[in-house]
Amino acid sequence: MIVIVGSLIGYVFVSDNMQPNLHKNVDLKIEQIWNHNIGIILLIIFGGIITFGLLSCIILFINGLSFGIVMANLSHHMILFVLVPYATLELSAFLVASLMSFSVSRKIKQALCSRQIGYLYKNLGHEKLFLAIIFILLGLSAILEVYL
Repeated sequence: MIVIVGSLIGYVFVSDNMQPNLHKNVDLKIEQIWNHNIGIILLIIFGGIITFGLLSCIILFINGLSFGIVMANLSHHMILFVLVPYATLELSAFLVASLMSFSVSRKIKQALCSRQIGYLYKNLGHEKLFLAIIFILLGLSAILEVYL
């Protein structure tokens, strides 16, 4: 929901002086996009754990806002065939990372309240699956972003 609201605000309220230069030829490499997205994912996960999800929500909103600004400056054809394929995977990875941060922060809170740190170590099974999904989605989105 936060990403959608951010996208709508970015799309509707973009002004002429905020339009990004989308026609600049930039030679992006998969590794550069991968490293950037991994940095964002780590910020979402660890920042979300520390702030109990607040930073994750802020980052998702900002990502949606930038997505809306880019959408406002592209044709419908470019949005459908270039932006949507990789953005869907990338935003899905960001959403899974924010869910992971919510889950881990909830488990940390439960472990601290019950004073059982061993509980935390035993119950981090789903987070490994979350990380695998995140890495697969980010890899595919980086490949699509470079070659589309």
